[in-house]
Amino acid sequence: MLEKKLKAGIIIEDTPSLMGFNERKLIRRISRYVSTGLDILVGPEWLFMPKEKLYSKSEKDSLVEEIANTTKDYNSLIMPGSIMWEDDSYFYNTAPVITKGKILGEYHKYFDGGSSTYAIDRGCKKLKYEKKQQGIYPWQDYKLGVEICADGGLLYCRLPEEERQSFDFYCLISSGSTLFKRHMPLKIGGYALNSNGADPYSIVVKKECWKENKNPRWVANMWDYEEIKPKKEFNKLHVYELNMGC
Repeated sequence: MLEKKLKAGIIIEDTPSLMGFNERKLIRRISRYVSTGLDILVGPEWLFMPKEKLYSKSEKDSLVEEIANTTKDYNSLIMPGSIMWEDDSYFYNTAPVITKGKILGEYHKYFDGGSSTYAIDRGCKKLKYEKKQQGIYPWQDYKLGVEICADGGLLYCRLPEEERQSFDFYCLISSGSTLFKRHMPLKIGGYALNSNGADPYSIVVKKECWKENKNPRWVANMWDYEEIKPKKEFNKLHVYELNMGC
């Protein structure tokens, strides 16, 4: 693959204090961020959370469609954080994956990690999650893995051995958990991106070369990761430059 530079933006927002914020304003922010020329945008867990209830399925679908429609003119990969919603049987903590006005998929958080507390506080009496998502998506010529907070590392552990070092990007949408470097399914030169809504911050790392280590017990430590610093910081957005194919 020829060298290509991508711009990635990570939303910096204290989601526990943001709950109940006007979602239309959030959608306008996302659209404005994407219009600056971002190739990738990642938001934190619980960016979309009603203050006194959960979104219904129709409300959630409408919200995701509005994000898709307002960014349809851009070839950006958009993971706008997670959304808490419920249907007739379950409640969900869901991260949509969007590009060019299309919804590539929706990743439902597998482990609870505080989701049930927020659901109960909002009067939800439904069952827990429908656990069937694997969080793997294609985008352009790249392979993407997505997880939410407490799920971090689950995707890696469930993959066949030959696929555990095959992803170009791994995105962790969280509010507390950070990157677990031993269990990120990245190829050499791949990037992991974390938008964390608890004490809000961003982390981006690049997987570096193989290190010689003769002790097979420590095979998971044989990779180096370079932490990437943001090129710009403005309006609650950190912007990173990702050098692909080098």
